[in-house]
Amino acid sequence: MKEALSLPCLYKVYLDTSKHSYQFATTCGAEYEVFFQQANDLFSGTDIEGADIFSVSVNKTVSGDGKQDREIALTVDHIVDHFFKIRNRILLYTCDSTDGRQLTREKLFNGWYVKSSLNKRISKLDSSLEGDVVIKSSILFDRENDLGAANITRCFNEVQAILKESKME
Repeated sequence: MKEALSLPCLYKVYLDTSKHSYQFATTCGAEYEVFFQQANDLFSGTDIEGADIFSVSVNKTVSGDGKQDREIALTVDHIVDHFFKIRNRILLYTCDSTDGRQLTREKLFNGWYVKSSLNKRISKLDSSLEGDVVIKSSILFDRENDLGAANITRCFNEVQAILKESKME
């Protein structure tokens, strides 16, 4: 079911509750989908197992005229803010490396976070897995999350250590 949201941004945003995704179209004709998918399996065996953990991807579903549009980042910012209305959610972002543009995605993601007003209440931890391909990932969570910032940080570091160890084998 799609519902129109009243977010304070230029573009009209629609929430598709059946797909856990948000969609919007730009004035340049591009269309985007911001998709949130349950990802708590990654934290199995940790103290935050079973928590509301989601991965996020931002996909351009229809190309526009190619003009730079800063309203896209602002719209995504409002979507993430809406997502975190449920304070105990945790968000995992991995820079897709299938096309070799993961470092560009990481730069865009980090730039968005630095400029976002959300960084006053949302913490961001980063990780990098080195190998044939460098995999960059981040976890975001509300500083008031009931699981506790120290606990979430410790569990994220545990998972990253396991992943790094498995890449060495």
